[in-house]
Amino acid sequence: MAVPARPVAGALLDSAWGGLVHDAVVAFDIQSGTLQQTLASGQAEIGQAVTFARPFGAAPSVVLGTQSAGGVNGRIVFGRQSAITVNGFTCWLQATGGAAGAVTQTTSWLAYGPRA
Repeated sequence: MAVPARPVAGALLDSAWGGLVHDAVVAFDIQSGTLQQTLASGQAEIGQAVTFARPFGAAPSVVLGTQSAGGVNGRIVFGRQSAITVNGFTCWLQATGGAAGAVTQTTSWLAYGPRA
């Protein structure tokens, strides 16, 4: 399908342009959530499965954000994801360096991809 020309300011919207924008938006899904994970004293990483409320049409992109206090017990904590599928992914919490001690972190996630 050819992409129609973008309308100029003040002009009426051509139905082809409106249809293209509509199809791009409604064919997309965005889901988000949070989870809390605790690394025990001396534990380097922990993984937790996350299941999407609605399956995607293809494996989505997943973005994580850890709400870190920064260097809890001298440990640097960060999150990563793996095994991303249409149904979910695995969220990992990892800590490097520092003294032993339990660390509890909240991780926020956002997944976006094609609607099933």
